[in-house]
Amino acid sequence: MEEKTENKKYFISLAIIIGIFLIFILLNSRLMTFLFLIFLASTITAINYMTSLPVDFSPILFFSLVLTSELGLGHSLLFVILSGFVPGMILTGFRPSIIIYLISNILVNLLSNFLNLNNPLEWILISSIYFSIVTLVKGTIQSNFYQELLSNLISFFINIIYFLKFSDFLISIL
Repeated sequence: MEEKTENKKYFISLAIIIGIFLIFILLNSRLMTFLFLIFLASTITAINYMTSLPVDFSPILFFSLVLTSELGLGHSLLFVILSGFVPGMILTGFRPSIIIYLISNILVNLLSNFLNLNNPLEWILISSIYFSIVTLVKGTIQSNFYQELLSNLISFFINIIYFLKFSDFLISIL
């Protein structure tokens, strides 16, 4: 009974925090939007790590590529570190997969910045490079290549949905 009360308090607190951030986003504050994206991606990343799901459904790659286009490479790199690397290190300690995700994301964002990519189809194309790198490196290290390939294909398709369904909205609030 006590656990249900704690869960309710947690979800009410989370809803209030999200509501406050949404108000700031509606006020069109770029800083608050940036902070909200960090909060949202960090929360999803934490859930992903805590549940040990093999599929990465976090929007870090999606947000980072849009941020590179709209706010610049510096914002994107800060975002990747704060929303992916830091929660991963806090929740799981040092794991090679966290470094692989970080380096792959940084490389893809550097390439996106260099090529000046700024639309969903270009981002989908470059995200295929990200998932290829992650699949090859993690599949080699973990020696279960086919499982890594399947989970990254699913993650890639989740990101395609993010790019096609949410990129215009995200660009409009940035």
